[in-house]
Amino acid sequence: MKKLFQQHIEQALTNTYNILEKLKIDSLLIASGSLDYFFLDDQPKSFRPNPHFLYFCPDMNPGHFIHLKNNSEKPNLYFYMPDDFWHEVSSLKGDFWEDSFNINVIRDPKDVWSLIKITGDNNFIISESHSHVIENGFKPATDNLLNFLNWNRCSKSDYEIECMREANKKASYGHIAAKAAFFEGKNELDIYHSYLLSSNQREADLPYGNIIALDKNTAILHYQAPKNGPSGKTFLIDAGARYNGYCSDITRTYCSQDTPQEFKDLLALIDKAQKEQCAALCPGKSYVDIHRMAYESVSEALINIGVIECSKEQSLELDIPFAFFPHGVGHPIGLQVHDVTGKQISGSGQVAEQPKKFPYLRTLRTIQVNDALTIEPGVYFIPLLLQKLKEDHNKSKCLNWDKIEKLIPFGGIRIEDDVIVRANGIENLTRPFLP
Repeated sequence: MKKLFQQHIEQALTNTYNILEKLKIDSLLIASGSLDYFFLDDQPKSFRPNPHFLYFCPDMNPGHFIHLKNNSEKPNLYFYMPDDFWHEVSSLKGDFWEDSFNINVIRDPKDVWSLIKITGDNNFIISESHSHVIENGFKPATDNLLNFLNWNRCSKSDYEIECMREANKKASYGHIAAKAAFFEGKNELDIYHSYLLSSNQREADLPYGNIIALDKNTAILHYQAPKNGPSGKTFLIDAGARYNGYCSDITRTYCSQDTPQEFKDLLALIDKAQKEQCAALCPGKSYVDIHRMAYESVSEALINIGVIECSKEQSLELDIPFAFFPHGVGHPIGLQVHDVTGKQISGSGQVAEQPKKFPYLRTLRTIQVNDALTIEPGVYFIPLLLQKLKEDHNKSKCLNWDKIEKLIPFGGIRIEDDVIVRANGIENLTRPFLP
């Protein structure tokens, strides 16, 4: 890991220094962030580091700063180690990344201002807080600077890919345990705890709130509150993990023997289509085309099981699949679950126009080598959206409502993998652990 990190940070620094030179910026200070507290309370919220800090340093704790200045042999890391007997204090352990910095220990985050040496008038900071910034010679990062830095994070290094591979492996242990718990007849809350235990994570460690849903709850796209209730016949799990700050985002759907055959067939069709969409990723292709491919596959699957009773062409013309597949087919992933630059098409910040037909698609740009993307098609029986279909005569007459009513109680289906785009194919980071 040390060699991979050294290669990663050398390239990251080169790219960043080129941006600073291009924008005539003298130096850049990046804060890991600070603890935020609940309103009228002394209890802190779960801390999540600034992703721009994590891009250079994998320490997940608050109070640190990195100072980047052109012509510096190594960046300066101001490492926060307070005198504190109430909490465990972040410490330097000789980890694989520490040799890449000139490390200065600080006891108070405010100490950084007396230690930093700056020249020139163009010194910027990336931080959620701008207190003490201007009087110490720094300006808040501009959108122009952030756009270039975000674009710099599109193509993943070998170090980043290895971290994401490990995050997928870690999450897979939880997925396997959650699947077993479902087939043992456990409820949502028990399955949720099985996932945490087997993936060796606290709730605060998760890259996003796990979706652990049974039956009709599987059709709630961001179902957020697993219940201590009865077991179910269908199970959707959307759950990930972190490794050195990098995320995995994995979804699987399972059926019991008591699920209708049409739903089982639909699951098999979506799983097959998802693999085809992953294989279709390649440099130079528009991600919108991948979504369109997924959108058409939903129409084909619903026709196959007898839910849609008109032709594929007519169903697409009427936008019928949108009621069953309203979200996008995926998004960039990395230090953030929904990573930066999904809609950005240049370093200067130009964004692609959102297709009117696909209002919730998060990724619109052309695919590049070493992009990290998710592919997650789904089909859902959502009463709210189905009612709108029913009220439109031209659409309603194309559907088998008896079959739809039969399938509504079983919710929805989603399959999601994390994929790296290579020059001559793809690397699926998920399937080696969850075939």
